[in-house]
Amino acid sequence: MVVGPTKPPSGGISTLINDMMASSLGNKAALILFDNSKRTSKDRTLWQGVKSQLGIIREFVAMIRKEKPDLVHIHNGGTLDFYRKSIDVLIARLLGTKVVFHNHGGDFNFFFENRSFFGRAYVKFILNRCNKVAVLSQSWKEFHSKLTSPDRIRVVYNGVNSSPYERKMHYTKARHILGVPKDRVVFLLMGVKGKRKGCYDIVEAATLVKRMDPSVLFLLVGPDENVAQGATDELDQLRKQLGVGDLVDMRPEADEEARYVYYAAADCFLLPSYAENSPISIIEAMAAKLPVIATNIAAVPELIDHEKTGLLIQPGRPGEIAEAVVKLSKDFHLRKEMGRTGYKRFRRLFDMERAFVRTIWDTYKEVAEEPEQKKPEKKDEKDQPADSPSDVDLPSDVDSPSDVDSPSDVDSPSDVDSLSDVDSLSDVDSLSDAERRLEDAA
Repeated sequence: MVVGPTKPPSGGISTLINDMMASSLGNKAALILFDNSKRTSKDRTLWQGVKSQLGIIREFVAMIRKEKPDLVHIHNGGTLDFYRKSIDVLIARLLGTKVVFHNHGGDFNFFFENRSFFGRAYVKFILNRCNKVAVLSQSWKEFHSKLTSPDRIRVVYNGVNSSPYERKMHYTKARHILGVPKDRVVFLLMGVKGKRKGCYDIVEAATLVKRMDPSVLFLLVGPDENVAQGATDELDQLRKQLGVGDLVDMRPEADEEARYVYYAAADCFLLPSYAENSPISIIEAMAAKLPVIATNIAAVPELIDHEKTGLLIQPGRPGEIAEAVVKLSKDFHLRKEMGRTGYKRFRRLFDMERAFVRTIWDTYKEVAEEPEQKKPEKKDEKDQPADSPSDVDLPSDVDSPSDVDSPSDVDSPSDVDSLSDVDSLSDVDSLSDAERRLEDAA
């Protein structure tokens, strides 16, 4: 059972899940999708949000009971979203289902380091409940190895379906549809517009580029990073104040079909982000044979071969953006060579069918075939005090059950804070049974 969002607003995880569900993986495994996309508007009240999430949790429990999957593949996106997904992990384990936890969060390391002692203990506790933890890069595996056993971690590079890009729309037609002049060299950013993706740095870089190559056009496509703060409006005012309105064009979020048109119309892809993991948009650009300029952070260096498939720059440096942009804007042959080399790299490492499906299928088989670890039987009460915690499987850096019973910064339900006594409750048929087991364990 695959758990994750598939509906708008579009993003890397939803794109991956939709491609995954449409891939040949369905011929190898009986995939069941549980769509946990948000079902409330952005202006919802707190109670409306809580009520909606409780409803999703009830549906999740009902689907596991009905379908009885061999394993649950849970996709985790944001950082604070980890707390919500941790409930899914605990429920699945309570109901005797194995778990593959797929962590996409780009700044999960900052999230973990900024937790309290109890919060960090809770994160480790959850990861240690999973059968496998899928991460998007080798560097991310090194970080997660500090939180759980390295044997539990699998590197699964993001994958993109190559078919739509092989049927790529003609450059001229795409430009005509979008109203982009034929004589401009287009640098496309596909993602949320705001500080995190480096959009303000792009506008500042445009002031330098204008003097060196005014044929450049920065095309920023995506939703507002923070509607309440009005990042799009701020960027619009900034570009006008700096006199680069003719070099920076901002467009709203594009649906799936429109995304292909934008990639077809672009000459290069630009992503000067401050925080990422393994951006789907970069892999899409490689599939579209576009050279990429991106910041040297997280897993990005594992995607881009510097000077061969694109250029790596440092975050927060508009001057570096301008220098890289002009280098590619003035060299047509270099752009084409980088694009072709990047496409070959995509086919080898990031193609949905050739790479992702094979890796995730091997992970599924490994999890399905491995036996659950049985906990040692409890000693007779005469030999062991009733309140002894020795039968509790705690994270390695936690000294007592109190360390994980009530993390001060975790909003998880009280009945799932201490589940180490019920790692493999295959004999538990309902949550009420699990609650009685927890009471007995306490």
